[in-house]
Amino acid sequence: MKTFFKIIFSISIFLLCFWIGAAILGHFIPLEFADKNAQYIFYKIRFFGIPVIVFVALLRFINPKEPANAIIGKSILIIFAAGFAFLIMVVSLFGGMCEWTTDRIYFENKKNPSIKIVRRNYGCGAYDSGLPQYKICKARNITGYLVWMPEIDTNTIDKNFWKRIDVNTK
Repeated sequence: MKTFFKIIFSISIFLLCFWIGAAILGHFIPLEFADKNAQYIFYKIRFFGIPVIVFVALLRFINPKEPANAIIGKSILIIFAAGFAFLIMVVSLFGGMCEWTTDRIYFENKKNPSIKIVRRNYGCGAYDSGLPQYKICKARNITGYLVWMPEIDTNTIDKNFWKRIDVNTK
């Protein structure tokens, strides 16, 4: 039974590190979900999973051989820690209202049509009173679910490798 709890603890720590690491790396690398449904599922699992994993991971620190008041105190702290994790996740929902969207495709690679140069805009929908921010990116599908989207300067590209298509995606 101890082995089972160690495995559960190890998996919960791994998932916690993965979800926190993905959130941090997402701000520094141009990797995005290509499929909005996959993104929604990932965020939904992370939203409900982090508080549960914090709860499960902290349960390991309860020792049934301790006095009752120590167990009660640790249990209350664990519930508060899981509740705090949930509160952080609820607050993070407000940051998710704004997102980058592709609104125009300018160029398509002649050798690989799945690589495109696109214009993206960052807006918050009805919660935003300002104009959107724009950037030009080179979109390269990594898988059906992930796309690599670094910024690119269209003045420096070799026009021999690109076909101009200028398509509005909205």
